[in-house]
Amino acid sequence: MGFEYFANLLFSCIALIILLSIKRLRKRLAFWEIPIIVLIPLLFSIAFLSIVINSKTKCVEYWGSTVVKLYEEEPWNEWIHQTCTRSYPCGTDANGNTTYCTETYDCSYQADYCPEWYVITSSNEKIKIDEKTYDKFLKKIGGKRIAIKTRRNHSASSFAACTGHKKDSRLNGRVGKTSFVYESIISSDDEISKQIPVTTTHKYKNKLKATDKSVLGYSEVDTSDISRYKLLDYPLVQSPFYQQIILGEKVSFRVQERYNILNGIIGPKVEGRIYICLFKNQPIDAAIYQEAYWVGGNKNEVIICVGLDENNKVKWNYNFSWSFSKSGSLSANIKTKMESYSILSEKELLEFGDFLQVEMINNFKRIHFEDKTEGFEYLKIEPPKWAVILNLILSFLICFGVTLFVTNNEFDNRHLV
Repeated sequence: MGFEYFANLLFSCIALIILLSIKRLRKRLAFWEIPIIVLIPLLFSIAFLSIVINSKTKCVEYWGSTVVKLYEEEPWNEWIHQTCTRSYPCGTDANGNTTYCTETYDCSYQADYCPEWYVITSSNEKIKIDEKTYDKFLKKIGGKRIAIKTRRNHSASSFAACTGHKKDSRLNGRVGKTSFVYESIISSDDEISKQIPVTTTHKYKNKLKATDKSVLGYSEVDTSDISRYKLLDYPLVQSPFYQQIILGEKVSFRVQERYNILNGIIGPKVEGRIYICLFKNQPIDAAIYQEAYWVGGNKNEVIICVGLDENNKVKWNYNFSWSFSKSGSLSANIKTKMESYSILSEKELLEFGDFLQVEMINNFKRIHFEDKTEGFEYLKIEPPKWAVILNLILSFLICFGVTLFVTNNEFDNRHLV
């Protein structure tokens, strides 16, 4: 911890000197109140600056996976056997007050369950979906499903709370005698066209993005650099099943979907993720600034930057990742493969995706920033200037408030007179 954590002790010392030097105030100060004057501002300072630093180091990374199981649970009901108790007036006591007795009664009821649709991913995550999405996915994988569970319904009564369900195959919305749970399995051996990619976000601690960028060898990137080189921000996750992976230039959904599937396959296998940044009519400096802007990317990423002219001819390529130090020839292999393309059309992008899938699975080794053997333990995170100034102002106000409290409460100590 630096000086900024303990600077407010100066306020506490000044407050104590004033309290102890003025007889009238000294009389109002109990022994046990002295540490309060010191500790409360200090603890506040440590907590406040720690929260600020934690917020600076908190980052989001994107995990890829694929759907391995697709489920539909039909609406159903069951009878819940239950007994309850209640009190009732049953007379008066000697003073005329009402007395109460307890009786037990049957409060059983019918529990109704609405239909559910959800998927299980190759990372063992459960994601709920709606009926429309379920139908789309079921059609994509060929409509094959099996009933893996049968539920016998207590009653065939209608489901008023589930009237939005259009395909429970029951007349007039009635569940019938039995309801089913259907499962569809998508094998990793199934063709690419049947794979359903998934993207989820996960928070982690990243000291690198909160430290002084010059220590890491990066230049500071300002708004003029962003505008000049058309630097790219991380794309939003538009749904759990789609994120733009190829950035900077418009490509078809078919190509984006292929790269989403690529990330879905390599995610569970090697904890890796690919992004491709396309720069039209920009020098290679754009890639250098992109790397600085993203501070090398998240720890699970390989970012491939490609410079194109107005006819989509490849002018240069540059890739970066924190994991290249562990991943052997991965960077060089990617660079060499991209250099083999004279033009980058959707055909080449699809072929490049096939190459990346094999290359990432064989060579990518994810780095873990928490591991001290990876050489990041030297990094120190300093709170920003605004936080230091605000901390001093708030610490002063807290110290002043504590001083007023100890001099105006009912506790005192005549031994300090």
